[in-house]
Amino acid sequence: MKAAVFYGPGDVRLEDVDRPSAGVGDVVIRVEAALSCGTDLKTFRRGHPLMRPPRVMGHEYSGVVVEAGEDSGFEVGDRVAGVNSGPCMSCKYCSRGRENLCESLEETLIGFTSNGAFAEYCLIPRRVARVNLLKLASNTPFEEAAFLEPLSCVIHGLNLLELNVAKIAILGSGSIGLLHLQAVKQLSPDARVSVFDPHWEKLSLAEKLGADRVVNIREESFSKYERMFDLVIEAVGRVEAWEAAARLVDRGGTALFFGGCPRGTTISLDTYRVHYEELRLLGAFHHTPRDVKRALQLIESGRMRLRELIGMTINLDRIGEAFQLLQRGEAAKILIKPNG
Repeated sequence: MKAAVFYGPGDVRLEDVDRPSAGVGDVVIRVEAALSCGTDLKTFRRGHPLMRPPRVMGHEYSGVVVEAGEDSGFEVGDRVAGVNSGPCMSCKYCSRGRENLCESLEETLIGFTSNGAFAEYCLIPRRVARVNLLKLASNTPFEEAAFLEPLSCVIHGLNLLELNVAKIAILGSGSIGLLHLQAVKQLSPDARVSVFDPHWEKLSLAEKLGADRVVNIREESFSKYERMFDLVIEAVGRVEAWEAAARLVDRGGTALFFGGCPRGTTISLDTYRVHYEELRLLGAFHHTPRDVKRALQLIESGRMRLRELIGMTINLDRIGEAFQLLQRGEAAKILIKPNG
């Protein structure tokens, strides 16, 4: 089968590799849709600490079951979508309902420690299949179902918050920021949401998807909006955005740090404000099985405009071109269809 194999920074090759087979509890799917994401681009640029080349990339996917291992709970022909990990369900964090912090989560990560979905077929390991591979309704489009993993992360972050607030800011209008925007509008329809970004083309899409106000940070200073919002969602993963989030939030408000910064990064905070104004500063990481199920419910409700987040659609033969487009910032989300 054809697959996009990562060998090192800047080196992704389209190769013929062996088709995977399912062991006990495993599932093999024919990949119908796979999406690029920011982590794929970071990996392409500088590698990933969990990825040991050669490795097939891709962790946002949907498809059809072509082989179902014994005790997997699936049948050939099932339409499915899943995420990239599966918690052990037995460590102290899993037993507390904090499966996103599972002690052994990194042991099996599709597209990182296990071969991924930028391929004609993908093995879904037992650990993932048993809790985080879900069957799709017959009318759910594969390209929308492939958003399950990023939307599950978004839902997890929002579940940490009180969304019955009046003014919300989202920093960043890439695909993650726009998923936050749409999910917030679904979960808190009365809130007024402002989106901040330096690119007008992204802000224009944010307006189409329901933003009440857009702010181009190249043309307006953050200082104009300090202490204006009850909730600020940082969806960029840069130091300056984390610090801006803490400045924009009003007293008694919450800043959600969703975008991950490099290991060892530090930020500066006004400790007076954090203490005397009771700011809540929260990190959000990954997802739980409950978040995954809720995300699929939201996808299948038809209320999310997911196709509008896809910049272009390509087949697997053009994977090299896809990464060049991502490098140049010409596409935030690329849909890859390995089987046509």
